[in-house]
Amino acid sequence: MSDKRYLLIFPAIILLIFNSIFPLVVVLNYSFTKPFSDNPVFEGVDNYVDVLHSSEWWDAFKRNALFTGIALAIEVPVGLLFALLIRGKGKLIDIVSTVVIIPSLIPFVSVGILWRLMTRTGGPIPLFMGFFGVAYTLMTPKSAFWTLIIMDAWHWISLVFLLLSASLVTIPEVYYTAARIDGSTKWQTFRYITFPGIKLSLITVLLLRIIDSFKLFDENFILTGGGPGRSTELLSFFIIKKGIREWVGGFSAAASIIYLVIVILLCYLLISFLTKGKGMLER
Repeated sequence: MSDKRYLLIFPAIILLIFNSIFPLVVVLNYSFTKPFSDNPVFEGVDNYVDVLHSSEWWDAFKRNALFTGIALAIEVPVGLLFALLIRGKGKLIDIVSTVVIIPSLIPFVSVGILWRLMTRTGGPIPLFMGFFGVAYTLMTPKSAFWTLIIMDAWHWISLVFLLLSASLVTIPEVYYTAARIDGSTKWQTFRYITFPGIKLSLITVLLLRIIDSFKLFDENFILTGGGPGRSTELLSFFIIKKGIREWVGGFSAAASIIYLVIVILLCYLLISFLTKGKGMLER
């Protein structure tokens, strides 16, 4: 090999193999067998059929899809609004960025513990809701589900804000000056100048948040434990419950592969829709 620069990527390739490819191959193998037994046997696609016929699986998928949709509907507009409000405001950017970024620096487990403490009886959230005459409790399915959504939004709005703020900075100010001279409305300015400038970052944000929301576990486990009942049992929680608690390795492995395919498909459809089939590398 004459060009030794390619040697620099070998550590990354090795890391990718051990962290991603090898575990994927193991899970794929488990999905066609009955692991964790004395005599593991090949079962073909039986595990996949069992997953697709499982009402628990579909219920968890619907909950996760609803959770993802609502969370994105909150996080992306609010993060974008913050980014637009402080655009070009000088020192205000540093102050707001510092305040907004704090939640994203808190580890997942700590976020779950923090919100667990805030939502307990006598905590700040029940007391705050009490001022409006609302008897808040985490023990009802509706309250638990919405608390999970608000917690996720509180944790990740900062990521949306930071990525979109970075994109807004790259848009030349002369474009906005020309738009003002031409008498463009705020909507026209956003549609023809701001949106094209942040489009790729917006796609990246949506992809990251879709992937993260579908693998949410730590905060969910600590805050609600999937309850009350199964009201907050999302896909990752369902798969871990099947694989660890119920020791149904083949079923949980097949569910994981289906889960992976769904997330990849959602990301592909999103990229195709927002880029009109051109892909993220096309301008």
